[in-house]
Amino acid sequence: MRSRLSYTGALIISGAVLFIIMVLACLWGSADIDFFDAAGAILKRLPFIGGLFESSQTADIIVGGIRLPRVLSAALVGGALAVCGCALQGLFKNPMADTGVLGVSSGAGLGATAAIVFSLNSALGTGAVTLCAFIGGLLSVGLVYALSRSRAGGSTTGLLLAGLCISSMLTSVQTLIMMLAKSQMDSVLSWTMGSFAASSYEKLAWAAPIIIIGCILLFLLARPLDLMLMGSAQAGHMGVNVKRATLGVMLLTALVCSAAVAISGVISFVGLIIPHILRLIIGPGHRRLIPLSFIAGAAFMALTDLLSRTLAAPVSLPIGVFTSILGAPFFLWLYRRREK
Repeated sequence: MRSRLSYTGALIISGAVLFIIMVLACLWGSADIDFFDAAGAILKRLPFIGGLFESSQTADIIVGGIRLPRVLSAALVGGALAVCGCALQGLFKNPMADTGVLGVSSGAGLGATAAIVFSLNSALGTGAVTLCAFIGGLLSVGLVYALSRSRAGGSTTGLLLAGLCISSMLTSVQTLIMMLAKSQMDSVLSWTMGSFAASSYEKLAWAAPIIIIGCILLFLLARPLDLMLMGSAQAGHMGVNVKRATLGVMLLTALVCSAAVAISGVISFVGLIIPHILRLIIGPGHRRLIPLSFIAGAAFMALTDLLSRTLAAPVSLPIGVFTSILGAPFFLWLYRRREK
């Protein structure tokens, strides 16, 4: 009973922190806008009751049209990456696993680079970069899974090795394309370092259902993930179809991560830091880890995005700079901790 109450309390507190961070991120920026005017611009976006609130045209444009979709995108992407990292750490039984092990980020990066360099916007419209990044991430995971099945029967070790190989290869191809098209290098680098500057309600409209449904389905796989922590053989004896569960986790994390990376660019270490810290605090149970990972990841990314656009305002710094500054030392600490 005490454990359940403490978990419920953790959910309520973390949810409240997330809400406060998102509200502050919407209200705080380089443009000075009255608090009530900004709040009206946000509340006007609510269904059914939005007509009851008023705001100035400036607040509608800056808060409702720019900051709000950016904050929502940051929270959605942060939650998605944290949940994917949580599921993959459980699948591989390795706290250093994250979305990079499946090649999703590398595949999405190559797809976006190709769209930018070959000017696919003129042929496919303004969403070409997002679409190509999404397709690239999914194709990369498909290639990783096919390679691991052919050589290692789909084992987690085979998946890990195949993912590292494919990631290295795709990153090399992306670098080659960038070097051959130096005139587009700034655009490519901006995307690969992660940013929510181009966030919009249109991107949220197609990405949010994929991410939310994918995270819910990963939550439903919490029991198989818990049992697989004891070993594949033990999980099989307890009724878990290990290959089917492994494939399900892989496909869902690939889908969720591809959708997230497609709207934000490549953002590292979120899926590594957040779930591992929570695992140390609340234990390895995925029924608790997955919801809290989503909330904590969302809060972390919303706060990071707020810092990236206010510390050097009006210039917006790349999100990847902040996550790498935090993530690299954490990774080294984690590595040294495992060696002891």
